[in-house]
Amino acid sequence: APSDALPPTSRAQWDADVREALAAIASKRLDKVVVGRRADLDAPEGDKFEPSRVASALAARHPEARLFVVPTGSNSAYVGATPELLAEVRGAQVRTSLAGTAPLAQADRLLRSPKDLHEHALVVRALWEGLGPLCEEIRVADRPGLREAGPVVHLHTPITGRLRQGVDLLHVAQRLHPSPA
Repeated sequence: APSDALPPTSRAQWDADVREALAAIASKRLDKVVVGRRADLDAPEGDKFEPSRVASALAARHPEARLFVVPTGSNSAYVGATPELLAEVRGAQVRTSLAGTAPLAQADRLLRSPKDLHEHALVVRALWEGLGPLCEEIRVADRPGLREAGPVVHLHTPITGRLRQGVDLLHVAQRLHPSPA
């Protein structure tokens, strides 16, 4: 049974949310907004919903993606795949930053798109500001490059840092989540 926490998003509501987001950006109340929507899917009659099967299918279709399965009830889960990495910590080293997406055939468009470059810069700034207090040293690439992820390409500006003593992945996640990506 689908979770009752939030109702599915209708197309009409989605359209209204997008119009509201665009108006907020036009009026300078917001710099960037990510409009999401919810959809509830039921398993075919007689089939049992198995999040692991959904995750396996996503892994086969998007081998470069990071998978997640978050149980939301006895017979429901939040399942997805994303090429984005909030942060990776190895020892005292931290790295992050990925935002801006286009179909692979339109890769060059991303590097020339004022809208995508502006939104990407907002993400990079937020990640830099979030990591700053946690790091002894932080480095941000001068400009974004492209990173392929299956059928799409993303703007990618590497951000790396050396974490202060006692800082771990949970501290980093608390500072960076939710990210504007």
